[in-house]
Amino acid sequence: MEFTFLMFLAVGFILGAIRKWSEKTVKINEKLQTIGVIILLFLMGLSIGMNKNLIYKFSEMGLKAFIFAFLSVLFSVLLLILLSFNKRRKSE
Repeated sequence: MEFTFLMFLAVGFILGAIRKWSEKTVKINEKLQTIGVIILLFLMGLSIGMNKNLIYKFSEMGLKAFIFAFLSVLFSVLLLILLSFNKRRKSE
C-alpha cells in the first residue's frame, strides 16, 4: 500500500516538473488540493472520534502528544516562511 502512495507521488512530481502547466490548470489544482486536505482532515477527525479507546487514552498521552503536535506545526510554519522568503528574495 505504501508503494502505491509513493508511486502516485513520484508520477505527480515528474509530471509537474517536466510539463509547463497553464495558469488555469494550476488554479484548478490548488482548489482540488485544498478540497482534498479538507476531506482528509474531516475523515481523520471522524476516525479519531469513532475510536473510543483513543479518546480514553488522551489523558495518558497528554503533554507528550501536545508537544509533538505543536512542534510539528511550528517547524512546518517556520520552513514555509523560510522557503517563501527565499523565493521572494530570488525574484527581486
